[in-house]
Amino acid sequence: SSSISGTVNDPQGNAVAGATVTLISSQSNRRTATTNESGAFSFPGILPGTYRIEVEGKGFKKSSVEAITAAVDKPTNLTIAMEVGGVNEVVT
Repeated sequence: SSSISGTVNDPQGNAVAGATVTLISSQSNRRTATTNESGAFSFPGILPGTYRIEVEGKGFKKSSVEAITAAVDKPTNLTIAMEVGGVNEVVT
């Protein structure tokens, strides 16, 4: 198995707590997590493969990170920067 984890930050580098992080596999399977007070999220025990992450937080544009590769026994760690704006706006 593999894992993908990381942090979600605002434009100043501060943690974004309470953001919804959705992990989407190439087969359209979805898992959801919420960032903690440090802006951290984690998806442990996932199958190796290619994923997309979508992040939504109140007061921020929706962010999307494409083509994340999860390799066997090699954790993937990401830092996702959110932009201030409405959730109906998307940053890829």
